[in-house]
Amino acid sequence: DIHRAYDRMRKTYEPNSIALYSLFSADETASINQRIEDAYRTLVYEETRNGQLKRRARFDWKRKKVELFDGKATQTVDLPDNTWDMASFGYNFAFAPVTEKEMNLFLTDGRRVSPYRYAFLGRETPDTELGPLDTLHLKKVQSPDDPRAFDVWLAPDRHYAPVRIRFTEEIGLVFDSVVTRISTSD
Repeated sequence: DIHRAYDRMRKTYEPNSIALYSLFSADETASINQRIEDAYRTLVYEETRNGQLKRRARFDWKRKKVELFDGKATQTVDLPDNTWDMASFGYNFAFAPVTEKEMNLFLTDGRRVSPYRYAFLGRETPDTELGPLDTLHLKKVQSPDDPRAFDVWLAPDRHYAPVRIRFTEEIGLVFDSVVTRISTSD
């Protein structure tokens, strides 16, 4: 079942799409998560660059605090219930399926905890290497002065796994990832 599959996992992303990307992004972004009650909670989020720790967030869900490290200084701030980390937040939709036209949540990249809004744009069927998949398309609601866009397509029949992710950087670079394989450890 989905809870057993997500009970405890470590996801690591190593962006290698183009050389320019590594200038603006981390060498590695990792997240350790655990199901706590009916929520999928991050325990630790880390981002490294050139083998050095760049950012980190350590979550204390009992005290409702998160310790943030930005590469130089550490600060502890309040931790809102609906806080997700940048590495695993696409997977959190498995525990918070889309039920409304808009969803409010908080994200952290290790520097700060920021509010975000996501709008449900509708059902779509993108072509993938797995064939066409029924998905729910969500998009970050951007303010007029925010050039950074984020879209995610979630497959309800695949435990709401993100099967396509499109991210637009501040400078206009667009990174589009589409699923090529889904495996479980059942």
